[in-house]
Amino acid sequence: MYLNFFFLNIILFISLLKFFLIFFKDKYIFPFRVAEIANFVTNILINSLLVINFFEYELLLNVIVTNCCLSFIFYNMLSMVNTSPRTKILLDLYDNKQLNIKNYLKKYNEKIILDNRIERLKTNNEILVKKNKIKINNKGIKFLKIVILAFSLLKKM
Repeated sequence: MYLNFFFLNIILFISLLKFFLIFFKDKYIFPFRVAEIANFVTNILINSLLVINFFEYELLLNVIVTNCCLSFIFYNMLSMVNTSPRTKILLDLYDNKQLNIKNYLKKYNEKIILDNRIERLKTNNEILVKKNKIKINNKGIKFLKIVILAFSLLKKM
């Protein structure tokens, strides 16, 4: 019975994630997408209520750990797909079977990659652009300082 519930949990997780990704699009609360946060909270609530109803409290910890693991897996997979140029090229190749390099470079090159990343950062209020100068929006991002500290420590190792 629990195995069926486990598969239901996974199906619900993926379905709701798809819904929230469509609904919230690419909005972020750095470093997470709003869709991922909404999906995590919704799945924890729904699956916790279901497990308490059908199994009482004995499997509640399993549901919480399962949803934490699913969130971590999908966060990393979606981040890889959204930020990796290699993954983008492979997905485009998969969709089109083959690509003309000259035409593809008109649609996808270093400038376009950089413009897309800058636009994503602007949309999420992570950076401010004024007079061709870019700076970090200190009002919007508190977690960024922790990330910068972690990366700088890793670089020193």
